Amino acid sequence: MLTITIIGVVAGMTIPTLVASHQKEVAATQLEKVYSEIGQILKRSEADNIMNLSTTTIATLMADDVYNKYWKPYLANPKICNKPKDCGYNPSVGVYPWKMMNGDSFIYNMKDAAGRTHGINVIDTDFTGANTRFLLQYGTGTVIFYPIGNRGAALVQRMNLFVVDINGSKSPNRLGRDVFVFKIDENSVVKPMDDEKYKNDCKKGSTGLSCSLTVFKAGWKMDKSYPW
Repeated sequence: MLTITIIGVVAGMTIPTLVASHQKEVAATQLEKVYSEIGQILKRSEADNIMNLSTTTIATLMADDVYNKYWKPYLANPKICNKPKDCGYNPSVGVYPWKMMNGDSFIYNMKDAAGRTHGINVIDTDFTGANTRFLLQYGTGTVIFYPIGNRGAALVQRMNLFVVDINGSKSPNRLGRDVFVFKIDENSVVKPMDDEKYKNDCKKGSTGLSCSLTVFKAGWKMDKSYPW
């Protein structure tokens, strides 16, 4: 009886670790795949349009222009989601389909030209509204959120970052687990989120905004120390 009890305790301690390890491996592999896909998409787009997606280039474009010209022709089975629920997310999530690593609703804070702070969330993604962002789904369900800018006066502040949900609306919908943030530099090169403010934000209790950078630096691996 004692032996059986010990085996049960060991199994109870080991199985969750093995499950987490497998989940990390799957997530890291899918993340690298999506990263590669988007990098290739932007290279093809730049070559065809003889123009890159730098912040300066898109300064005069609205979301529908960017989507229809630079993204849609290069994606497999693309679909615009006017609201998160159109991409399969539970309607109850409203405009916040994702959580930060610390459990807070996902908002990326940015500043406009006047120094005012604005929170970017998935709202008015349809082209009939503010027309400053879009939410799309492609391939086997991967979701991309691309905010071009923000409302009103903040529209002059252009953002070249995007959010990727590697498994779409499937749980856990949390940064650092299946949701990651990337940026596009002045040469249309896709890079992990490495903004100074968030570059160390990939640990328990943090936002998780820089977890793409952590996985990238580790050679697309999530080791034992990676928060899960």
